[in-house]
Amino acid sequence: MSIQNIQNHPASTPERVQSQERVQSPERVKPQEQEPLSPAGLPESTPAPRYDEYVPEEKTERQSIGLYRIEPNEDSSPRTVFDASEDEPKTERCTADTGRVDREIQQLREEKKRLEQQLRAADDPQKAAELQQKLAALESELAQKDNDAYRRQHTVFS
Repeated sequence: MSIQNIQNHPASTPERVQSQERVQSPERVKPQEQEPLSPAGLPESTPAPRYDEYVPEEKTERQSIGLYRIEPNEDSSPRTVFDASEDEPKTERCTADTGRVDREIQQLREEKKRLEQQLRAADDPQKAAELQQKLAALESELAQKDNDAYRRQHTVFS
């Protein structure tokens, strides 16, 4: 049917009903014979689905990892003390050493002072220019190394 025919004919016309009846076959559909069902509600020919099963492990008694208690401190103020079980591994102390970095920065500062003194005492302009270049390079290196980020990156842990 074209769009014009659909608009001209209402939906309840006998033509439309007849066309729908033609689509369906005149024979009625016979129900299929059903197979007997298993207890799971599936036909017997279909295997039952497999399910995971929870198998509890042996029951073990949980031991406490330790107890907290309050004791007086050296100045009679209360402090919390943890009594750990003996099975727990002992913690080790780790120390951070920035001594090498601090010595390097101190040497750079001393070198800067020495170059400044030589620059003040220099009579030759060519030597003064050379000292000025060395001093500028040393100041940039000192600015790069004399900060917390550089110290953290070059810290030695033991």
